[in-house]
Amino acid sequence: MKLRMFLCTSLIACLLLPVPLLGQENGRVDKEQAAGDVTLRDCIENLTLEGDMMIRYELLDLDNPVEPDETRDRIRTRFRLGFDWKSRDENWQLSAGLATGGPTATSTLDTWSEDTYFETGDIRLDYAYASHNIGPVTFIAGQQKNPYQTSWLLWDSDVRPAGFTLQIDPGRFFVTAGGYDVIQIEVDQDFGILYAVQAGTGIELQNAGISLAVAYYDFDGDFERQFRRDNPNLDPDYEFNVIDLYASAEMDFGDIGLTVYGQVFENIGAKGNTGQSVLGGALDPEKENMGWAAGIEVKIMRFVLEYTYAELGADAFVPGLTDATFGDGVGDTDLKGHIISLDFNVTTCFTVGGNVYIYEALERDNEPEAVQYHAELRYKF
Repeated sequence: MKLRMFLCTSLIACLLLPVPLLGQENGRVDKEQAAGDVTLRDCIENLTLEGDMMIRYELLDLDNPVEPDETRDRIRTRFRLGFDWKSRDENWQLSAGLATGGPTATSTLDTWSEDTYFETGDIRLDYAYASHNIGPVTFIAGQQKNPYQTSWLLWDSDVRPAGFTLQIDPGRFFVTAGGYDVIQIEVDQDFGILYAVQAGTGIELQNAGISLAVAYYDFDGDFERQFRRDNPNLDPDYEFNVIDLYASAEMDFGDIGLTVYGQVFENIGAKGNTGQSVLGGALDPEKENMGWAAGIEVKIMRFVLEYTYAELGADAFVPGLTDATFGDGVGDTDLKGHIISLDFNVTTCFTVGGNVYIYEALERDNEPEAVQYHAELRYKF
């Protein structure tokens, strides 16, 4: 199955490549040219750089029903730098990015002086992929930015799927499908795969745009066997097969911009009896297999105000891929709560803002109620 997948993606890549050999001119492919102060190969048209930096003060307050209350405060930095190399008349582009943070897929934040005095942070490869375009068809190979329309709840915004994606977008509708290497399997020395497909449409009205999308995420048997080995209380038939619905609408009223969105998803593969949930206890995986979020964002002049309410069942999705902030100190799943954000765009590239996360366990007892506050400075370049 996996061999067929990679043979198919390789064939697609070959079909998408233009007939002339990449950048070949007079039998040479290493000819270089100067673009400003940067020297590029002859096959490259230009190099684009962009990035951002955020400095965040964070305070987490846990109201424990049994143990003493806890608080944690820290200052963190996120720095990201992205590069795009565009080919010259060859329909492909190479993109790569660097970011702070560790190996965890859901965070690019680095904590100040975490283990020693004035310690310096790490810069890691955030993503690296190539995209080939022919008309409405795009083929993407590598570790890439999430190509699926989604809210922050189902997929943490820092997750970079590693694999192959095929997108077809002729205008009125779109289809995105791919296969991704999720994790190395300990016993078989193999790798687990996520298969994903999403179809949707965009509707343009006079002062509004509407997006609708339906997706299906299927983690293969190798991944699920590894997950059950790591969680031995699960039913032998427990799987991750997730159906997802997403919708958003953007409206423009002159100085006021309004965006509303909603998402609901269900893991139809969560099988088992009471106590066989990912989180164990008295949870029933077949009843705790849904998640949903609904939010609204209002832009008034330079101010941006956003509110979201969300619920995430214990077995709705893979723990460790959902949002890392929502649930911090309480759990990866089995959550409900509110997020309130207010930003002020001082200039086009400098923003001052803050967030308040208010959340607690959805079904579990004796878990803390949490409030997390953020104060942020954000810069784009």
